[in-house]
Amino acid sequence: MNPQIIVRDFQIPTKFKNIINKKFDRLFHYSNRIMSGRIVIENDGSNYHLEFFLKLKGHDLTVHTRKPNLLAGINNLYEKMRRRLKREEERIKEHRSR
Repeated sequence: MNPQIIVRDFQIPTKFKNIINKKFDRLFHYSNRIMSGRIVIENDGSNYHLEFFLKLKGHDLTVHTRKPNLLAGINNLYEKMRRRLKREEERIKEHRSR
């Protein structure tokens, strides 16, 4: 499954789309409750604004970042979502064990 990639104000090279898809696929290692994902990328001239919306069974997760380099922004966004998803899965496991 690939995330929906929404790009505003510029064209994104295919290389970056492939990187986003690979990183999105890695998130399935942390949760089997992922239903869909959407990444919004905007460029204001000096910075890239990136938002990642992840729909899980039961609720949604959102993270965002602002970086001057698109690749650094994608990597930072993925790491934030990975940590958030791991925390969420740990929280659910704790809740189930009670």
